[in-house]
Amino acid sequence: MDGRQLTAPLLVGADGAGSMVRKAMGIDQQVWTYGQQGIVCVVQTAIANTGLAWQRFMPGGPLAFLPLQDGKSSIVWSRPDAEAKELLALDDAAFMARLQAAMTKVGTVDSLFGELQSIGPRASFPLSMTLSNSYASQNSVLVGDAAHVVHPLAGQGVNLGLQDAAALVETLLANRKQGKELNDERSLQAYSRYRRSETELMARGIHGIHGLFSMQPLSPLRRLGLGLVARSWYGKDKLIRRAAGLNVNAPAIARGVELGQLMR
Repeated sequence: MDGRQLTAPLLVGADGAGSMVRKAMGIDQQVWTYGQQGIVCVVQTAIANTGLAWQRFMPGGPLAFLPLQDGKSSIVWSRPDAEAKELLALDDAAFMARLQAAMTKVGTVDSLFGELQSIGPRASFPLSMTLSNSYASQNSVLVGDAAHVVHPLAGQGVNLGLQDAAALVETLLANRKQGKELNDERSLQAYSRYRRSETELMARGIHGIHGLFSMQPLSPLRRLGLGLVARSWYGKDKLIRRAAGLNVNAPAIARGVELGQLMR
């Protein structure tokens, strides 16, 4: 901001979905929009959230509660554009009533977290899936949302970004061990191909799940498919391991290898 110019052998674009680094690199993206908004805010509930990530799938989009250190929860409530606009325009009391109804399972008196006590300021963001055509160019690489954005229904955005960072660290350490420059083009392109293939697989999987939950006439088929996965130890284990970054193709750091071991 003060007019100084900095130089470095490698620039890492980790500046979010609207990445200026990506734009400067001239990298195009594939974009799919869902016609939904993610409403976000912090809520206080009668029963403190002591570390539970919880999600309910509903027509129009899921509602997710993510734990915070102080016992509060951060919510992401996916709603169609028109409904999201309506919800954001409500006063706090009316919004809390709508959110309480969404939290509470039909046929029960209380939700998992009890009654809502208070909510913080509300905001929203458009939901989309974006995939950059490449993650490396011109001595620069992309990680996280600068490279890809997925629908929040599976909570995989942060996991994918952390796996990008782990894979980039391993690439740079390998370059150092082999006497290569940090910005070695072949290594950065290998990182790009590896991470793009992995994130595209996950992103398209989430895209497909979103489609199943959005198409109400397919609900019996949807229940059958999810039921088969739930009853299949092998299928469920594969899904969990990939979502947690523990699949065989995951970066070593994600699979538990300590950074010190990689640096030796």
